[in-house]
Amino acid sequence: KQWYQRRVRAADKVLFRSFLNDSVVDTFRHLYPDKMESYTCWNTKLNGRANNYGTRIDYILISKSNSTLIKSGSILSDVTGSDHCPYVTEVAFSGILESDKVPDECTLFYPELRGTQTNLTAMLQKRKSGPEMEINSFSSLQKKPKLATKTQTKLKFATKSSVSTMSTKILKLHPKISSESPENKPKIQSINSNGVSAKSLLKGLPKPPLCSGHQLKSSLKTVVKEGPNFGRRFYCCSLSIGPSSSKSARCNFFQWFEKG
Repeated sequence: KQWYQRRVRAADKVLFRSFLNDSVVDTFRHLYPDKMESYTCWNTKLNGRANNYGTRIDYILISKSNSTLIKSGSILSDVTGSDHCPYVTEVAFSGILESDKVPDECTLFYPELRGTQTNLTAMLQKRKSGPEMEINSFSSLQKKPKLATKTQTKLKFATKSSVSTMSTKILKLHPKISSESPENKPKIQSINSNGVSAKSLLKGLPKPPLCSGHQLKSSLKTVVKEGPNFGRRFYCCSLSIGPSSSKSARCNFFQWFEKG
Protein backbone atom coordinates (compact mmCIF):
# COMPACT_ATOMS: atom_id res chain seq x y z
CA LYS A 1 0.00 0.00 0.00
CA GLN A 2 2.85 2.41 0.80
CA TRP A 3 4.49 1.58 -2.53
CA TYR A 4 1.16 2.28 -4.27
CA GLN A 5 0.86 5.64 -2.53
CA ARG A 6 4.43 6.66 -3.47
CA ARG A 7 4.57 5.39 -7.07
CA VAL A 8 1.11 4.91 -8.59
CA ARG A 9 -0.73 7.78 -6.90
CA ALA A 10 2.21 10.11 -7.51
CA ALA A 11 2.22 9.14 -11.20
CA ASP A 12 -1.52 9.81 -11.41
CA LYS A 13 -1.03 13.30 -10.01
CA VAL A 14 1.72 14.09 -12.51
CA LEU A 15 -0.40 12.82 -15.39
CA PHE A 16 -3.45 14.80 -14.25
CA ARG A 17 -1.47 18.03 -13.84
CA SER A 18 0.07 17.66 -17.29
CA PHE A 19 -3.43 17.07 -18.65
CA LEU A 20 -4.56 20.34 -17.02
CA ASN A 21 -1.63 22.29 -18.40
CA ASP A 22 -2.07 21.01 -21.95
CA SER A 23 -5.74 21.14 -22.84
CA VAL A 24 -8.23 21.77 -20.03
CA VAL A 25 -8.76 24.04 -17.04
CA ASP A 26 -9.81 23.20 -13.48
CA THR A 27 -12.83 25.51 -13.11
CA PHE A 28 -12.49 25.84 -9.33
CA ARG A 29 -8.81 26.80 -9.37
CA HIS A 30 -9.46 29.14 -12.28
CA LEU A 31 -11.87 31.09 -10.05
CA TYR A 32 -10.08 30.63 -6.70
CA PRO A 33 -6.35 30.05 -7.34
CA ASP A 34 -5.31 30.64 -3.70
CA LYS A 35 -8.34 29.43 -1.72
CA MET A 36 -7.42 26.93 0.99
CA GLU A 37 -9.35 24.22 2.88
CA SER A 38 -11.79 23.72 0.02
CA TYR A 39 -12.58 19.99 0.11
CA THR A 40 -15.13 17.76 -1.59
CA CYS A 41 -14.41 14.43 0.14
CA TRP A 42 -13.94 13.45 3.79
CA ASN A 43 -13.20 10.26 5.71
CA THR A 44 -16.59 9.26 7.14
CA LYS A 45 -15.16 6.54 9.42
CA LEU A 46 -13.06 9.14 11.23
CA ASN A 47 -15.70 11.89 10.90
CA GLY A 48 -13.36 14.16 8.99
CA ARG A 49 -16.15 16.47 7.85
CA ALA A 50 -16.71 17.73 11.43
CA ASN A 51 -13.37 19.59 11.32
CA ASN A 52 -13.31 20.04 7.52
CA TYR A 53 -10.30 17.75 7.15
CA GLY A 54 -10.47 16.16 3.72
CA THR A 55 -9.40 16.30 0.07
CA ARG A 56 -10.61 17.89 -3.15
CA ILE A 57 -10.90 15.11 -5.71
CA ASP A 58 -14.05 16.18 -7.58
CA TYR A 59 -13.50 18.42 -10.60
CA ILE A 60 -15.35 20.10 -13.43
CA LEU A 61 -12.98 20.61 -16.32
CA ILE A 62 -13.42 22.84 -19.34
CA SER A 63 -11.31 23.38 -22.42
CA LYS A 64 -8.91 26.30 -22.32
CA SER A 65 -10.61 28.00 -25.23
CA ASN A 66 -13.80 28.29 -23.16
CA SER A 67 -12.20 29.25 -19.83
CA THR A 68 -13.34 32.88 -20.24
CA LEU A 69 -16.96 31.67 -20.08
CA ILE A 70 -16.67 30.41 -16.47
CA LYS A 71 -18.94 32.60 -14.33
CA SER A 72 -19.03 30.96 -10.90
CA GLY A 73 -18.25 27.79 -9.00
CA SER A 74 -19.09 26.60 -5.48
CA ILE A 75 -18.55 23.54 -3.28
CA LEU A 76 -21.80 22.49 -1.58
CA SER A 77 -20.21 21.14 1.58
CA ASP A 78 -23.53 21.38 3.48
CA VAL A 79 -25.08 18.65 1.31
CA THR A 80 -24.67 15.41 3.26
CA GLY A 81 -25.49 11.76 2.55
CA SER A 82 -22.11 10.67 1.18
CA ASP A 83 -18.40 11.02 1.82
CA HIS A 84 -18.41 13.37 -1.20
CA CYS A 85 -20.31 16.61 -1.70
CA PRO A 86 -21.44 18.26 -4.96
CA TYR A 87 -19.43 20.88 -6.83
CA VAL A 88 -21.28 23.10 -9.30
CA THR A 89 -20.01 25.47 -11.97
CA GLU A 90 -21.93 28.00 -14.03
CA VAL A 91 -20.70 28.52 -17.57
CA ALA A 92 -22.05 31.30 -19.81
CA PHE A 93 -22.29 29.51 -23.11
CA SER A 94 -23.87 31.53 -25.92
CA GLY A 95 -24.62 30.93 -29.55
CA ILE A 96 -24.70 27.17 -29.09
CA LEU A 97 -26.89 25.15 -31.43
CA GLU A 98 -28.53 21.91 -30.42
CA SER A 99 -27.18 18.77 -32.02
CA ASP A 100 -28.47 15.22 -32.21
CA LYS A 101 -24.92 13.86 -32.28
CA VAL A 102 -23.13 13.03 -29.06
CA PRO A 103 -19.56 14.45 -28.92
CA ASP A 104 -16.78 11.95 -29.49
CA GLU A 105 -15.18 13.00 -26.18
CA CYS A 106 -18.20 11.81 -24.18
CA THR A 107 -17.45 9.08 -21.63
CA LEU A 108 -20.18 7.03 -23.28
CA PHE A 109 -17.56 6.01 -25.87
CA TYR A 110 -14.83 5.15 -23.36
CA PRO A 111 -14.04 1.40 -23.67
CA GLU A 112 -13.81 0.96 -19.90
CA LEU A 113 -17.25 2.51 -19.35
CA ARG A 114 -19.15 1.35 -22.39
CA GLY A 115 -22.22 -0.65 -21.42
CA THR A 116 -21.45 -0.62 -17.68
CA GLN A 117 -23.08 2.63 -16.54
CA THR A 118 -26.32 2.21 -14.60
CA ASN A 119 -28.94 4.63 -13.39
CA LEU A 120 -30.39 4.94 -9.89
CA THR A 121 -33.50 2.92 -10.83
CA ALA A 122 -31.38 -0.08 -11.78
CA MET A 123 -29.38 0.17 -8.55
CA LEU A 124 -32.53 0.07 -6.40
CA GLN A 125 -34.02 -3.04 -8.02
CA LYS A 126 -34.22 -6.31 -6.11
CA ARG A 127 -31.39 -8.73 -6.68
CA LYS A 128 -32.23 -11.80 -8.70
CA SER A 129 -31.59 -15.07 -6.92
CA GLY A 130 -30.93 -18.46 -8.47
CA PRO A 131 -33.27 -21.49 -8.18
CA GLU A 132 -31.25 -23.02 -5.35
CA MET A 133 -31.37 -19.81 -3.34
CA GLU A 134 -35.13 -19.54 -3.86
CA ILE A 135 -35.66 -23.12 -2.69
CA ASN A 136 -33.46 -22.63 0.36
CA SER A 137 -35.13 -19.36 1.28
CA PHE A 138 -38.60 -20.95 0.86
CA SER A 139 -37.71 -23.98 2.95
CA SER A 140 -36.28 -21.73 5.66
CA LEU A 141 -39.64 -19.97 5.87
CA GLN A 142 -41.42 -23.31 6.34
CA LYS A 143 -39.29 -24.26 9.32
CA LYS A 144 -40.82 -23.15 12.57
CA PRO A 145 -38.92 -22.95 15.83
CA LYS A 146 -39.57 -25.78 18.26
CA LEU A 147 -41.75 -24.78 21.16
CA ALA A 148 -40.94 -25.84 24.70
CA THR A 149 -42.91 -28.91 25.80
CA LYS A 150 -44.18 -29.79 29.24
CA THR A 151 -41.58 -32.53 29.56
CA GLN A 152 -38.72 -30.05 29.19
CA THR A 153 -36.48 -29.93 32.24
CA LYS A 154 -36.80 -26.70 34.20
CA LEU A 155 -33.89 -25.18 36.03
CA LYS A 156 -34.48 -24.58 39.71
CA PHE A 157 -32.35 -22.38 41.93
CA ALA A 158 -32.15 -22.63 45.68
CA THR A 159 -33.38 -19.60 47.63
CA LYS A 160 -33.12 -18.72 51.29
CA SER A 161 -36.74 -19.73 51.94
CA SER A 162 -36.38 -23.09 50.17
CA VAL A 163 -33.15 -23.84 52.05
CA SER A 164 -34.73 -23.05 55.41
CA THR A 165 -37.74 -25.24 54.56
CA MET A 166 -35.42 -28.07 53.58
CA SER A 167 -33.42 -27.76 56.80
CA THR A 168 -36.64 -27.83 58.84
CA LYS A 169 -37.71 -31.07 57.17
CA ILE A 170 -34.30 -32.62 57.83
CA LEU A 171 -34.50 -31.67 61.53
CA LYS A 172 -37.92 -33.31 61.81
CA LEU A 173 -36.63 -36.52 60.31
CA HIS A 174 -33.39 -36.44 62.28
CA PRO A 175 -34.00 -34.67 65.62
CA LYS A 176 -30.49 -35.46 66.81
CA ILE A 177 -29.03 -32.94 64.38
CA SER A 178 -28.73 -29.59 66.12
CA SER A 179 -29.94 -26.65 64.04
CA GLU A 180 -27.66 -24.38 66.05
CA SER A 181 -24.50 -26.17 64.96
CA PRO A 182 -22.76 -23.91 62.38
CA GLU A 183 -21.14 -26.81 60.55
CA ASN A 184 -24.55 -28.36 59.89
CA LYS A 185 -26.19 -25.22 58.53
CA PRO A 186 -26.69 -25.29 54.73
CA LYS A 187 -24.44 -22.85 52.93
CA ILE A 188 -25.56 -20.82 49.92
CA GLN A 189 -22.71 -20.39 47.49
CA SER A 190 -22.63 -18.00 44.57
CA ILE A 191 -22.28 -19.33 41.04
CA ASN A 192 -18.69 -19.38 39.92
CA SER A 193 -16.66 -20.46 36.91
CA ASN A 194 -13.04 -21.55 37.32
CA GLY A 195 -12.85 -19.74 40.64
CA VAL A 196 -14.15 -16.43 39.22
CA SER A 197 -17.25 -15.01 40.81
CA ALA A 198 -20.28 -14.22 38.66
CA LYS A 199 -20.13 -10.59 39.76
CA SER A 200 -16.66 -10.18 38.29
CA LEU A 201 -17.78 -11.76 35.01
CA LEU A 202 -20.72 -9.39 34.60
CA LYS A 203 -18.99 -6.15 35.52
CA GLY A 204 -18.18 -5.35 31.85
CA LEU A 205 -15.22 -3.55 30.34
CA PRO A 206 -12.89 -1.50 32.51
CA LYS A 207 -13.25 2.25 32.61
CA PRO A 208 -11.58 3.81 29.54
CA PRO A 209 -8.52 5.98 30.18
CA LEU A 210 -8.51 9.70 29.51
CA CYS A 211 -6.74 10.93 26.39
CA SER A 212 -3.59 12.96 27.01
CA GLY A 213 -4.55 15.87 24.77
CA HIS A 214 -8.06 16.72 26.02
CA GLN A 215 -8.53 14.66 29.22
CA LEU A 216 -11.67 13.10 27.73
CA LYS A 217 -12.79 9.48 27.81
CA SER A 218 -11.00 7.60 25.05
CA SER A 219 -12.70 5.36 22.49
CA LEU A 220 -12.14 1.60 22.21
CA LYS A 221 -11.25 0.48 18.66
CA THR A 222 -10.21 -2.79 16.98
CA VAL A 223 -7.35 -3.31 14.51
CA VAL A 224 -8.85 -4.47 11.19
CA LYS A 225 -5.68 -4.26 9.10
CA GLU A 226 -4.04 -7.61 8.42
CA GLY A 227 -0.82 -8.14 10.32
CA PRO A 228 0.56 -9.22 13.70
CA ASN A 229 -1.87 -6.94 15.58
CA PHE A 230 -5.02 -7.94 13.68
CA GLY A 231 -7.99 -8.19 16.05
CA ARG A 232 -6.27 -6.42 18.95
CA ARG A 233 -8.15 -3.63 20.66
CA PHE A 234 -6.78 -0.24 21.59
CA TYR A 235 -7.82 3.12 23.00
CA CYS A 236 -7.55 6.38 21.07
CA CYS A 237 -8.93 9.91 21.32
CA SER A 238 -12.69 9.97 20.74
CA LEU A 239 -12.74 13.26 18.83
CA SER A 240 -12.86 13.59 15.03
CA ILE A 241 -9.71 13.83 12.95
CA GLY A 242 -8.50 17.26 11.93
CA PRO A 243 -5.43 19.44 11.51
CA SER A 244 -2.92 19.28 14.36
CA SER A 245 -3.39 23.01 14.98
CA SER A 246 -7.09 22.54 15.85
CA LYS A 247 -7.95 22.03 19.52
CA SER A 248 -11.16 20.22 18.60
CA ALA A 249 -9.29 17.62 16.50
CA ARG A 250 -8.19 14.17 17.62
CA CYS A 251 -4.95 14.07 19.60
CA ASN A 252 -2.22 11.42 19.28
CA PHE A 253 -3.26 9.43 22.36
CA PHE A 254 -2.85 5.65 21.92
CA GLN A 255 -2.92 2.77 24.40
CA TRP A 256 -3.34 -0.96 23.92
CA PHE A 257 -6.34 -2.56 25.65
CA GLU A 258 -5.21 -5.01 28.31
CA LYS A 259 -7.65 -7.49 29.81
CA GLY A 260 -7.89 -7.13 33.54
